[in-house]
Amino acid sequence: MLYHLLDSAAVAELLWQKGLTPGARRQFGDWLDLPAEDCGRLLAFWTSLHDLGKATPSFQAKHVPSKEQLMAMGFDFPFLAPAGIRHHSLLSQWILSDFGEILDIQPLRLFNLLRYAIGGHHGTFHIQEDLQQDLAREKNLGGQRWSAARMELVRVLKTLLMPPRLMPLNLDQTEQNAFFNLLTGFFVSADWLASQDDLFEYHPAPLPPTDYLQISRQRADLALTRTGWNGWQPDGETPTFQELFSFEPHPLQDIVLQQAQGLADPFMLIIEAPTGCGKTEIALSIADLAIRRSGLRGWYIAMPTQATSNQMFGRACAFLTRCYPRQKKINVQLAHGNALLNEEFQQIRLAFVEDPEGAGEGTVSAMEWFLPRKRTLLAPFGVGTVDQAFMSVLRTRHAFLRLFGLHRKVIIFDEVHAYDTYMQRIFTRLLAWLRAVGSSVILLSATLPDQTRRELLNAFQPEIEIDTITAAYPRLSINSGNRVNTVSLGAYPDRTVQLTRVAYQSSAWMESLRGALSEGGCAAIICNTVDRAQQVFREVQAAGLVEPGQLHLLHARMPFCWRQEKEKAILGQFGKRDDPESERMRRGIVVATQIIEQSLDLDFDFMISDLAPIDLLIQRLGRLHRHSDQPYAPLRPSRLSQPTCWVCQPEAPDAASLPMFGTDAYVYEPAILQRTFFVLQTLEELRLPSMSDELINQVYSENPLPTCSAAQNELLQQAVRSMNQKHDYEVGQAENRLMGDVDVDNSAAAKVVYLKEDSQIVGKETQALTRSNVLPSVTLVCLTRQNGNTFLLDRQFPLNLDAHPNLEARNHALMSLVSVTKSRVVEYFNGLPRHAAWKTVPALRYAQPIVFEEGKYVLPDGTELSLDHDLGLLVTTEKNDHHKPSI
Repeated sequence: MLYHLLDSAAVAELLWQKGLTPGARRQFGDWLDLPAEDCGRLLAFWTSLHDLGKATPSFQAKHVPSKEQLMAMGFDFPFLAPAGIRHHSLLSQWILSDFGEILDIQPLRLFNLLRYAIGGHHGTFHIQEDLQQDLAREKNLGGQRWSAARMELVRVLKTLLMPPRLMPLNLDQTEQNAFFNLLTGFFVSADWLASQDDLFEYHPAPLPPTDYLQISRQRADLALTRTGWNGWQPDGETPTFQELFSFEPHPLQDIVLQQAQGLADPFMLIIEAPTGCGKTEIALSIADLAIRRSGLRGWYIAMPTQATSNQMFGRACAFLTRCYPRQKKINVQLAHGNALLNEEFQQIRLAFVEDPEGAGEGTVSAMEWFLPRKRTLLAPFGVGTVDQAFMSVLRTRHAFLRLFGLHRKVIIFDEVHAYDTYMQRIFTRLLAWLRAVGSSVILLSATLPDQTRRELLNAFQPEIEIDTITAAYPRLSINSGNRVNTVSLGAYPDRTVQLTRVAYQSSAWMESLRGALSEGGCAAIICNTVDRAQQVFREVQAAGLVEPGQLHLLHARMPFCWRQEKEKAILGQFGKRDDPESERMRRGIVVATQIIEQSLDLDFDFMISDLAPIDLLIQRLGRLHRHSDQPYAPLRPSRLSQPTCWVCQPEAPDAASLPMFGTDAYVYEPAILQRTFFVLQTLEELRLPSMSDELINQVYSENPLPTCSAAQNELLQQAVRSMNQKHDYEVGQAENRLMGDVDVDNSAAAKVVYLKEDSQIVGKETQALTRSNVLPSVTLVCLTRQNGNTFLLDRQFPLNLDAHPNLEARNHALMSLVSVTKSRVVEYFNGLPRHAAWKTVPALRYAQPIVFEEGKYVLPDGTELSLDHDLGLLVTTEKNDHHKPSI
């Protein structure tokens, strides 16, 4: 046992010296009021104490030979019923209360928090159990012989590791919460590394502790190198914007870069600017400057969806290669549930696995040790969903480890306007914790309502008084030190989008669409639900508006292998062109759900969109004529030379009623759809971005609308009140799942009921939900049966459903996944036992196989599921089925 304690201390020493950056070490040193070298020795000593709870009868009794040997040496083993056995991490926490004089931490409340931090190294804090003074405590810890042995262990560790004497600490509530949560994350990281048998093999021969510590330090150095902790470090170089991106910053970017000079660390920026104006390049440039200037630990880019994360990942890798051309093993991770399905991520991951020493300078790698979801944020660089960052402030096991992964980094949040009320509550709590742990944040958004901007700035630093934060759009808001201000980023050229209202039924405008495309060109039809997208696609297909190879359908209810194939085809046809030989006059139609609203960098000549909340509609319009200023801009037919959007909406109501939105009201707030309807009612064109602010503030305010009658405004007020009640409920639901307020609560001493983060079959109230509007779902692995054999959909890979899948089979199974939210399908499959052969496969643990015969699968209630390569998964139910739609 002593050897493992020394292994963990050796890892902690090197984790401090080589795994952390100067800025991270400086922060810990400031909290402890110690020089960096002394601080490292103290953390190594504290880390070594984490498993003292194994020097107890209740733990040693688990191994009968050890128990017999210890009994022969005079150690007592009191009888303990199974219910009375306590986890060794809690026992370590109890034991440390006997070492107050040796550890010498003042004041007492901070000594107790250190005990909680050490006791939390298995993912949970033992607060209530610490107060238990029952017989179980005495029986678990044993008698005097055990106490003396533990005292000797601590004496040996202190002699070898030489921790410095600590002066009384003076941490306020915020510093206390930040420090002890990060400290626990540090303990866990060191323990996990030191517990890997392939890195720290069993050493049978007894050695003097001094000799073994030398061996352990050599192993620790090798362990950090092999896992990727020894790698990238911020350097002193300061590349220019042009060196990073191969072009000079345009005026808007240049204003932001000038304003960002001399920012106090940590800082918060909110950049509100039109889609496609280069916000990502600005954010990456500022993040890189802050990292080099303050010795930060890297960055994480938090995207709204997996699809946007995948697209950003390639850009991020290319940026890192340009940014650090002389560094090796630049560790970057893709952080979301389907990361292993991303081809680019798989390539850089496998390249390192096959040749870990072969990485040249400026090479990005995805180190294998960081792949498990709880470790991913520990990597210096990452791109992933915002949900991964949200998990660091939810009441889940190892939340503090994720927080440790984010500390002293720059966190870039993209598409912030897409967060709903529930997400916004989690986000504001996260912003406060990020500031407390020394992380800077950059928020990117098309535009935000004034109230939302104020709430975000205040969440990051509540004690600062905010005066005016209004400025002409596009704008930059800064919270840095004691400075909070908002500045305009100058005039941005408007473009005018022609707006036409059309009937919701696609049959009403199908022939008009034929006329619009009579000279060629391409169109996007964006629907609010999967069912409607499939229906519209079939009608366009039947009308024969374009050739079969020019018509595409994209939505979330497609098996992943098909969706990936379709995304590639759509990007190839309608994405950004960098080849002068490419065909610049495009012809085609893409029918899609809102996944193309954010995820794919596409350009269309013409658009038809279901009515959506005004901010999201503006986002969709960003796909119209998006690449017109690019070197190889598309050529457009003369009749589509002006950006034009037809908005599908219900018929105008009479003066005493409001429009009804059917199933779309399950997707978006009815009050917001209704206010958007009336705000746009008399507009025939939108001048963007200059009208964005006015439109968004009109829709998201509660003021009467001039285009409504008095009766309609009263009904709108009622709808808004109903929405606000729902929002209050969602805020309460988010609050119930959150860690405490970093500035107010004693987070490490709070009573906590831990939530489940990876199960789709437990009740919603016990799930660590990062989003409230996610419908219950089931994950299906699509297979087909042919001639008595079963094949996965992906590449028709043969699969024995009764056998544990090997790595190749697992990868093909993941590519054959589809998520379904149709309630009848969810209820049926979630009611089945978990598939026996997949129970021990983390990626497939909660998935169910579905075997299609001749493309169909029928549930006992008659609901039919069918697979169609063009349409994806179709679900056909009884005509009287009124379940919520899939989105």
